[in-house]
Amino acid sequence: MFKVSIPEISDDQLKKRYAQIRPIVSDEQGNKFWLKEFQFDELKTIAYNWDHERRGEPVSAHELCPLLNEDFACIIKYGYYGLFKPTIAEILAQIDTPCIKIVRAFEIIERPLLAEDFYKTSLHTAIFNASYHVATVRLYTYANDSHTYKLDIETDDEGRFIV
Repeated sequence: MFKVSIPEISDDQLKKRYAQIRPIVSDEQGNKFWLKEFQFDELKTIAYNWDHERRGEPVSAHELCPLLNEDFACIIKYGYYGLFKPTIAEILAQIDTPCIKIVRAFEIIERPLLAEDFYKTSLHTAIFNASYHVATVRLYTYANDSHTYKLDIETDDEGRFIV
């Protein structure tokens, strides 16, 4: 068996990542919105996608573009299996890509909706039995970033990428 857990990052790393990478949400029609600013303690405690009052400015049609091949499976801790309550900190801690320096936004594009979703594969089942949901997160960069990206990649002691 394997251990299921969300990587830990320091408060400084979390602040730095949140300053660079912001959550976006989509409405029922597929329109995307930036979320209004969160306080630091809310990054770890608030289900960021629950409060429709947090929706801020719309994301313009050509403002962001997805990073190709960078969608990833993200685990979200649950207290009750029927409530999907992702925090910004949970997602930011799991962004582990050499492209992290150009990531500017993230969006949950798939999450469990039905009980069958908990048991899609034996891996989903093991993760669910460890009190986590599995979601798919899409990473975005600014479509009009004009500077050249230099991927001088830094890693921590465990080999995870650092912003």
